[in-house]
Amino acid sequence: LVKRVPIRHPTNEGINSLNLEWFGLPFVAGMMLEVGGVQFPAAPFSGWYTGAEIATRDFLDIQRYNLLETIGTKMGLDIDNNSNLWKDKVSLELNIAVLQSYQLAGVSIVDHYTQSDQFLDHMKSEYQTRGGCPADWVWIVPPQGGSLVSSYHQEMVNYHLSPAYEYQDNLWRKHGRTNTKKSLKAVSWMLLFWNSIYKKLLSKRQKVSVFYATETGTSKKFATSASQLFQTTFDSKIYPINTPNVFSLIKESKVAIFVTSTFGNGEPPTMAAGFDNKLTELMGQMKEESCDLSLTPNKNYSTEDFVPEDWIKNLHFGVFALGSTAYPNFAAFGKYLDSSLYTLGGDRLVPVGLGDELGNQEGAFKVWVKQTFLTACEDLNIQTTNLKMAEAINMMNKAPVADTSFYRWRIMERKIELNDALGKTHNADMKTMT
Repeated sequence: LVKRVPIRHPTNEGINSLNLEWFGLPFVAGMMLEVGGVQFPAAPFSGWYTGAEIATRDFLDIQRYNLLETIGTKMGLDIDNNSNLWKDKVSLELNIAVLQSYQLAGVSIVDHYTQSDQFLDHMKSEYQTRGGCPADWVWIVPPQGGSLVSSYHQEMVNYHLSPAYEYQDNLWRKHGRTNTKKSLKAVSWMLLFWNSIYKKLLSKRQKVSVFYATETGTSKKFATSASQLFQTTFDSKIYPINTPNVFSLIKESKVAIFVTSTFGNGEPPTMAAGFDNKLTELMGQMKEESCDLSLTPNKNYSTEDFVPEDWIKNLHFGVFALGSTAYPNFAAFGKYLDSSLYTLGGDRLVPVGLGDELGNQEGAFKVWVKQTFLTACEDLNIQTTNLKMAEAINMMNKAPVADTSFYRWRIMERKIELNDALGKTHNADMKTMT
């Protein structure tokens, strides 16, 4: 029978409300034991858990149970604002709950600090005895504590020794099956066929270009999210704003989305300085009532600076500006970019979006990009079903989902008494002797 440990926090009712449980002992049965060249595909083993292995990896990993946002919401944290370190708070409190729960249940467990110290003692002993100790830093260093754990600062070399446990294919997936090999020619023709179909479908879609200007990477992250949303209906690609011939890319696009931060006291990010200078020059030409927005031929410009004629004609655009209200010129460059594109003749899809680093920046972006997407579909008369439109919008609200084929999630409505379970297993009448 499998021992389960109820996970309870001493003070946090948000965690307790989920009624989490985990196995008392880890049991690994899918690895192969190799001894002197002989392979044993069925060689199970067990041990005891590290607290962070359960709390941080099993419960919170995206590819596992992915409960990070669920627990954060239950704890009453603002999960749309990374700067409040809500993820660290969830992980820390869940680690506390796991360690205390196992200790109260009388089940062996070790915290990640003690585990790191124990490994370094083992490593020192191995070097003295064998002259080396193979180790994988990624597996040895715990997911909690960072550089505070002793093993974080230890260099490691990963090499193979025998005997050893090795990964192998899942036996139940390959047992009794014969592998049918396809020739390289057959695979190549198949790829070419599907690639041609994909290109034909993609050529019928309107082109959307998403440009980002960033210093810390936040704008790029939001731009990637916007591009993924538009890819459901448009031919969407993402570019840094300092891409060569950026104005030519804008001209080729039906919709241009700009996601940009503001650096310092209202300045553009370093990568957007060239674009900002060119935009300022075009605004100056317009004020001089110049009829031609392209550059004058008597100046010596590189091809990267070239601005095609009518580059903004019939362009639909949207700008999302990131910044912090802690500075006086909040999101100044994004606001300037939006007003300049509109003044030069662009068709603004929605008002400029503003994301405050001290507020719900990600939440503001999600609202803005949904409205921008819907307006673009409406203005460009994109024909699609309500179901596909709903799926495209809903993807913005979905957290990454783990592959459920790797685990089962079952709520135990009624726990079976030990004697009843043993009796059912062994087909016998089990009684407790006192």
